[in-house]
Amino acid sequence: MLKYELDQVKFSDLKDKIEIPKFQRGLVWGDQKKKEFIKSLKAGLPIGVLLLSKAENGRFLVIDGLQRFTTMLEYSRDYFSYIDPSEITDSDIISIIIASQAAKDIYDLRSEPDKLMVREKIRKVIVENISMGQNKNLQQISKLAAIQLCKEIHELSDKDLLDVLDAVYIIVSNFSAAAKIDDIEIPLIIFNGKEDELATVFQKLNQEGVKLSKYDVFAATWFGHTVNVKGDTDFIKQIIKKYSASQEKSGLEISNYDPDIMLKTGELTAFEYAFALGKELTDKCPILFNAKRDDSKVESIGFLILAELLGLSYQSMNKLAFEMDKHKKLDFCRLKNAIIDTAKSVQSALGDYIVAPTKKKPSLACHSELQLSSYIVVLFKLRYEITTADGLVDRGNKAKEIREVRRFLYKHYLYDILRGYWSGSGDTKLEEIIADPFTCRYVKDVNKDSFEQAISEWLASSNKKSSLMTVSAETKLFLNYLLRLYNNPAAIAKTDYDIEHCVPKKVLQDYFIKKNITVPISATCNLVYIPKSENRGKGDLTYYQKQRKDSITYTLNAEALEALCYPREQELMFVESVSTITAENYFAFLTDREKYITHRMISKLYER
Repeated sequence: MLKYELDQVKFSDLKDKIEIPKFQRGLVWGDQKKKEFIKSLKAGLPIGVLLLSKAENGRFLVIDGLQRFTTMLEYSRDYFSYIDPSEITDSDIISIIIASQAAKDIYDLRSEPDKLMVREKIRKVIVENISMGQNKNLQQISKLAAIQLCKEIHELSDKDLLDVLDAVYIIVSNFSAAAKIDDIEIPLIIFNGKEDELATVFQKLNQEGVKLSKYDVFAATWFGHTVNVKGDTDFIKQIIKKYSASQEKSGLEISNYDPDIMLKTGELTAFEYAFALGKELTDKCPILFNAKRDDSKVESIGFLILAELLGLSYQSMNKLAFEMDKHKKLDFCRLKNAIIDTAKSVQSALGDYIVAPTKKKPSLACHSELQLSSYIVVLFKLRYEITTADGLVDRGNKAKEIREVRRFLYKHYLYDILRGYWSGSGDTKLEEIIADPFTCRYVKDVNKDSFEQAISEWLASSNKKSSLMTVSAETKLFLNYLLRLYNNPAAIAKTDYDIEHCVPKKVLQDYFIKKNITVPISATCNLVYIPKSENRGKGDLTYYQKQRKDSITYTLNAEALEALCYPREQELMFVESVSTITAENYFAFLTDREKYITHRMISKLYER
């Protein structure tokens, strides 16, 4: 027996009767995709069917076709912004020109190439005014376009303006009439199966087109798995923000969603809990996550950490909801708080090493998600244990291991980034590290020789990248470590710093790049952080050259420059003469700097 029926309904009869099921993914079509779809719709071409399910309230849930339906809905509310230049024909343009005798006379005197330019300018004016006409009536759109056209073509009289206005109004009115889609018949399939089958149908249908992410699949397949976080209002509001953003973007209501009931009961699906956890982590630890706020975007870190803490591998994350079901005695509010506190502890341990020394203090974090997860999971497991019998258990007696991990974490962080440890099969490495947090490498210091080799090889690699023009995220992080290891934290906090090219960028561009000689302008060894007040207007001069000319503005002495790891004056003398500023000397400078910086960094990292 078929579980569906076919139907065809006018868009006007359908547009106010649609809701979104909670498991639907967000809107993923871009502007170009939307415009292409609307073009097909208006041309009468097949647009596929919408798969709907009738809800108990008599409305319909969109199972398949959300992107198409929301595009139609958006278009119906603002079809002006969807105008395509091809919709303003050459006949339309000529009708404007001949509407005014003065305009026609001016046009007839033009050469053919000029006439083509005039026609395209008129088309552009009409399209621009229509595209911005959402909150205007047709007369207002036409008048604004006519006034602009009369100025563009020539300073025409008021009578000519009225003639042009009449012609423009006809074009705008015709566009408006042709743009409306209320009477278009939309083909439908109405699903009559059970409600608990909807998520499975959704998942199977969305295998083509814009692929479902695994989190879209989780939202659909974890729908019947719930946990309770009653009383944690801020946490629940993360989900309320998600659904509010979805409603705002789509213009549709979400089925079976009532924020007041959600706050009252505290019941969340497994997907909603993991989603909210990701949002809480990024909100509470902004330096670690450095994420731009998007209420509807999944922060996958919440899913990953939760899976690892409940004994699942990265590859087995799809079983997370079922694993959560087993933990009947687990207080999920307390679990969330413990995870957030652990993440804050990681952020505190890394401290200013991942904060740029500038006024805005942006994050310099450039770790992978797996790398960061390894720190949080290890510290969490040192402090807590999760069991099905007892829920969340505080070990309470492993303070030494926790202190050691926090003590060495800033070294492990940089060490792993410089050697690219987490690239490739990072999930396997994560499982190895967290298997036994009490004996993992994070409870020990980084081997000094290994760290020295990693720094040296990374700097040497930077020196060889001939196309290096911009400063990489890893380089900014490294330079920040170098600055903070040798300078007073309080003084750094009061100062705004810039990244400075020791051999001036302009010099390298003038002497090498413009002559097609490739050199790594922004090699790490040619960069330092320097106070912004000392880094103004040097142009093609080194700091020492500028200081000789203006010792009042440029005040850093030799000791201060050494603390900033700025090269000694003798090292930069080759820049001051045309005969010595050669690629060979520049590369020799970088090589010497690589050895110096490596030694300087290691000496400070291991002096205690």
